[in-house]
Amino acid sequence: MTDDAITWIHRQKSIATDKAFFIYFASGAAHAPLHIPKEWIDKFKGQFDQGWDKVGEETIARQKKRGVVPSDTILTSRPKEIEA
Repeated sequence: MTDDAITWIHRQKSIATDKAFFIYFASGAAHAPLHIPKEWIDKFKGQFDQGWDKVGEETIARQKKRGVVPSDTILTSRPKEIEA
């Protein structure tokens, strides 16, 4: 991933040396082979068993209570591709 990002940067700089560019490089994303260790997964076992919708409702309620989001914030709906 890093080599690809560096190659991309070099390509951008060679095409237009005076133009700015943006690259988002998330090397710590939770995808193979960078999965979270089992001992971390075990620490959170059961905390999200109530499902996507309930976790979202609980989270937005806490955020409203703490003033993180405005009190009239509406929770976005769950994408149809994600099972309840």
